Parts: sequence; structure tokens; C-alpha cells
Amino acid sequence: ARHDATIQNRNRCLLDSGFFIDWLLRRIGLSWLSRRKNLCYNGDSCWKTIGKTMGTPLKTVSTPMGDEEEGMKKYTTRQIRNLAFVGHSGAGKTTLAEALLYLTHATDRMGRIEDKNTVSDFDPEEQARGISIGLSVLPVEWNDYKINLLDAPGYFDFENEVLIALRAAEAAMMVIDASAGIEVGSEIYWNYTEKIHLPRIIFLNKMDKPNVDFNVQVSNLHQQFGKKVIPLTLTLGSGEDFEGIIDIIDKKAFRYDGVAATEVPIPEIRQAEVD
Repeated sequence: ARHDATIQNRNRCLLDSGFFIDWLLRRIGLSWLSRRKNLCYNGDSCWKTIGKTMGTPLKTVSTPMGDEEEGMKKYTTRQIRNLAFVGHSGAGKTTLAEALLYLTHATDRMGRIEDKNTVSDFDPEEQARGISIGLSVLPVEWNDYKINLLDAPGYFDFENEVLIALRAAEAAMMVIDASAGIEVGSEIYWNYTEKIHLPRIIFLNKMDKPNVDFNVQVSNLHQQFGKKVIPLTLTLGSGEDFEGIIDIIDKKAFRYDGVAATEVPIPEIRQAEVD
């Protein structure tokens, strides 16, 4: 009940780093932000219909899960989540999606934009330019849930693709490059999600870049978006010394080595901050 009360509040936002994908997936699997009506849950045919309706071809990406006849579990609508990744270009949306695909075993390796082998940016034009051009749907399975990740482009030239994703999704993952701060794309899509009353999660990426300070980022978010932005994690270390997170809800601390997490005691000096 405590998890639901926290996560279902549409105005609460998650602040985290690109290292901690497993923490994010646990939160998605536990509950979800407030449900929206008239959503379509029927797989690829649904997304193609949405793309056709909006006048835009929509990419649906197949992962190794296959379909029901090939062994994929049958999910009820209560077990399906649709999450749109939006934000300024270069914030790390596609790389975050790759990490989620890898951690959920939808792929057996993490692709890299530089190597032109990411799952969502499979179009030759995207690979040549090193940017996302079209909206991609990336289905993953996690703890008896099916999560459709909607990887949307960051460049404003392809804004229509972002609007399609936000209209189809139950919530938006606002990916922000912590080393660059709140950029124009983040502001635009935040304002749009406010307009359509769409729940948001803020994902602070690249927390291990030099001179990145979590508290400064939270202060900037409060100034830009208001006090309704509430951190659900704190950091262990900052900048190049960034090494882990403190989970405020479960009151546990984790130190990370890549995606491998080790639970560690919460530093005494941080205990009051957590409480």
C-alpha cells in the first residue's frame, strides 16, 4: 500500500541514474502511475493503427520474445504497461532502452549508437546520422508484466513521433542529461504532459559525469517544474565519484559495478536525510 500511494501520485517523479536500471524495473513491476482510459493494449496491430491514424508510419521492433504461439505469455490488460521515453536529443533515451532490453534478457548484448547496432535505431538513415528518427516500440517482460517501451526521437523535426508516443502511453519517462541540465526539449515535453495530465518519471542520466551534483539538479528541477518533483532516491557520491544510490522508499543503499548491485549500509551522516 505504501508503494502504491507513492507511485500512483501522478505528480511524483523518480530521480535516478543510468546505472540503476534494475531499481527502475522493480518500481515499474510493483505498481504504476495513475491509469488512463481508452488505451489500446493489443500489441503490434494497436501501434500500427495508432501510426496510421496519426498519418505517420510507426516502427514496431521485434525482440526475441516472439508471440503467444511461439511461447510468449498471455497478458491481461492489468499486466501491461506503456512507457514513453522523451527528452532532449542526446539525453540517452535509446541507450537507456538498450540497457532495459539487456537486463530483461530481451537481448543478449547492449547495443551502442556509435556501433550502429541498437535495437530501436535499425533504420539505415538513423544509423548514418546517429539519432532516432522514428518512434520505436520495444516490448520487454519483467516479473509477469509486459512493458512496452516507446523510444521517441529527441530532435524537434520529429516532434509528431513524440506526440504519438505520449498519447499512447500511460506515463512519460523524462530522460534528462544531468551534465547538461534541463534543456529545451525537456521543457517542451514537460509542458505537453502537463496539458494532457500525463504522469511523469524524471530519470537523471549521466550522473557520473564530472561536476554533476545531484542536489543542484534537484534544486533546478524544483525551480523549473515546481515542488511536486519529489526524489525517490539519493546518491552515494557525486560526479566522477558517483557509485550508488539510496532507495528512500525501502531505506536501503546500493553500490553498483555496472549493473551488479551490492547492498551497503546507509551512511550515518545521510540517515536523517533519508528519514
